[in-house]
Parts: sequence; C-alpha cells; structure tokens
Amino acid sequence: MQSNIPRTSPAAAEVEDIKLQLNDCCIKMKQIQGTNKLEKTIEHQEMEINSCKQQMTDLELKYKDKMEELMAQNRALMRQQTEQSDDFENYDETVTTVVAANYSLSIKENDLEDGYKQDEGKYLLIL
Repeated sequence: MQSNIPRTSPAAAEVEDIKLQLNDCCIKMKQIQGTNKLEKTIEHQEMEINSCKQQMTDLELKYKDKMEELMAQNRALMRQQTEQSDDFENYDETVTTVVAANYSLSIKENDLEDGYKQDEGKYLLIL
C-alpha cells in the first residue's frame, strides 16, 4: 500500500513505526501460539508419561501378587509332596512288616504241619 505522504515526513515515519509495531505484534502472537502448542504438547506428553507410570505400578502390583500366589502354590505342593513321601514310607514299612509276618507265619505253618505229620505217625504206631 503506497501512501501519498513523502517518506521523509513525520507522518510517513509514524506509519512505518505503526507497521513495525504491527509486524512485531504479529510475530509475538505467532510465538505465543507456537508456545501454546508446545505447552499443550508437553502437557499431553506429561499425561502420557503419568499414564505409563500408573500402568507400571499396576503391573508391578500384579507381578507381586502373582509371585506371592505362585510361592504359596509352591509351598502347598512341597507340603503335599512331603506328606505323600511320608505316606509312601509308612506304606512301605507296613508292606515290609506284613510280608515278614506272612513269611514267619508260613514258616510256623510248615513247622506245624511237619510236627503234625510226625505226631500223626506216632499215633498210628500206638494204635
């Protein structure tokens, strides 16, 4: 926009000053808008970071709870294994005792049968 006012006049200098001020004002507004966008971006990123931190905390709690559950299951399984091992040892001792008793009874039965046969022979001789 060309003005009819000569450049050296005070009015021309004043118009140039106003143009410079307007230009500075536009630059500052663009800077403010850019700063606002940057601030919004930073705020959004901070919210994402906080969300990630919360997710990490939640995952750590889930991990801790799961580890405690697994440790409890492990203790229960170890206890069960110990009980089963004890039961097996008791069963083995019982079977060994029964086998030994049966063997002893078998020997006594054989001895008794042998004695009976000997006694039977004696009675036959007496008759």
